[in-house]
Amino acid sequence: MPAVERTMYTQERLVFAPSVEALLIRGVGTRMTSHLRDQLRGLGIDLEKPLLPAYRSDVWQQAVDLIAQELHPGSSMGEAQRKLGESTVSGWEQTLIGKAMITLTKLYGPRRILLRFPQMSKSSNNYSSMTVKEVSPLELEMVCHPFEGWPEYVQGCICAVASMAGAKEPRVEVVRHDRATEQLVLRTTWKT
Repeated sequence: MPAVERTMYTQERLVFAPSVEALLIRGVGTRMTSHLRDQLRGLGIDLEKPLLPAYRSDVWQQAVDLIAQELHPGSSMGEAQRKLGESTVSGWEQTLIGKAMITLTKLYGPRRILLRFPQMSKSSNNYSSMTVKEVSPLELEMVCHPFEGWPEYVQGCICAVASMAGAKEPRVEVVRHDRATEQLVLRTTWKT
């Protein structure tokens, strides 16, 4: 990955424990092998101990990539990342915070919950933000900045949230992904 100018973001980038729990413990669940657990421990994520409050974002990205490769060996990395994004939302649904959010998701419906997605996603890390612009009642443009990782992971997360909220045939497309500026622009559409 090319070097990225990070002068605007002087704090250490951290991913919070609930996100780690949502994917690694809840989302992966019984698919977690001892081999994969050992590899994660080598990265600094020891699932035999209580999770740390946060993990460096580079460690998190390595863990996500590792899990994608291990759990979906026959898929492209993009497809594996999308599946992991979906697994993360399924796992999030099983956490204490996630249970409350998922209840709201089902009550609010796809449009309202996706418009609130930026606030919901703030609990995942200390460095990224998202804005949402409504293009039409069934179409939103989402901008993530700074963004690290595979855009397909976020596509999987957003698509899973939209489905949980009752969206029919949700689609999340990458409009633009610029690694140099760490910006990701997505277009989300669905049917009612």
